[in-house]
Amino acid sequence: MLAENPPEVVSAAATPYATPKAAVAETLPEFGELKAFTTDGRIGRLRYLAWSMVLMLACLPLFGIAGGFFAASEILGGLLMVVVGIAVAVVGIMIGVQRLHDIGWSGWLLLVTLVPIVGGVFSLLMFIIPGSTAANRFGPPPPPNSRAVKILALLWVAIIVIGIVAAIALPAYMGYADAGL
Repeated sequence: MLAENPPEVVSAAATPYATPKAAVAETLPEFGELKAFTTDGRIGRLRYLAWSMVLMLACLPLFGIAGGFFAASEILGGLLMVVVGIAVAVVGIMIGVQRLHDIGWSGWLLLVTLVPIVGGVFSLLMFIIPGSTAANRFGPPPPPNSRAVKILALLWVAIIVIGIVAAIALPAYMGYADAGL
């Protein structure tokens, strides 16, 4: 008797006991949008190094121009130095906050860098700790690094290594040169 009358198939929309099919979470893009002049979003370790390098390369001529004005007028040069210094600090803070967002930490933790010894260790941790590969509360992960980002980050690391080697080698050389005279 059961084989003769198959059971009715009730569609999910027709029954009030069906699981809801509503979208309850927003759909995030696969990768986040890169924005340099905001504290929203995320950037990875290499992009943090590359953007810091670009910031340094951009601020050097600006400080040079301000220094030129300082030679002409101490007041005007000093004012330009302050304006350029504040602008560089603001952009550096924006980049640092985005790096902390990639790790999953609040941007307010960037204030830890103001503490004398702890700040140096914390800055090093920002370079070492990898960001989360999935979306976190600050948005989707950053896009993959381009070749330019990799080259700029490598250049920044090379400058740091050359500076450390020079800081060690020059005093030793000066002692050697003085002993030979």
